[in-house]
Amino acid sequence: PPSVVRNYSLIYRNRANSRFMLTKEQVLSASEDEFMTDAQLAYMKAQLLLMKEQLLGSDTESIEPGRPSDPLDQAQQEMQFLVHLRKKSLDTDLLSEVEKALYKIQYGEYGFCEISGEPIDIRRLLASPTSRTSLEEQERLERNQLMAGS
Repeated sequence: PPSVVRNYSLIYRNRANSRFMLTKEQVLSASEDEFMTDAQLAYMKAQLLLMKEQLLGSDTESIEPGRPSDPLDQAQQEMQFLVHLRKKSLDTDLLSEVEKALYKIQYGEYGFCEISGEPIDIRRLLASPTSRTSLEEQERLERNQLMAGS
């Protein structure tokens, strides 16, 4: 079975029990018949675990609210605090998406569009491992949202 090592490089044992490092290029070069193989899933899982670790690590940073006497300093500090809160909110949302993707890997649902059920292009998944829809379905959703907002 696949295993993730300390630096999140991926070692995969194939059926012949030989070891090799799975690279992004190897994931990209797989044929369409090889969509979401154990090796590809293990690679994507390693990428998602790295994202999760980075998101959880960024949570240690905090801004202490205070009240400087100068109104300009106070305004700047309040703005920094609001930006920090917005970043934490976005990180929380992304962490939730990472957790959903890891769940899908565990239950064999990863890499398939939630709308059409079709495979999501591997290049899209490599660019955004938390993608839940194919590019075509995402574009259709965005067009519908634009038309609904008009």
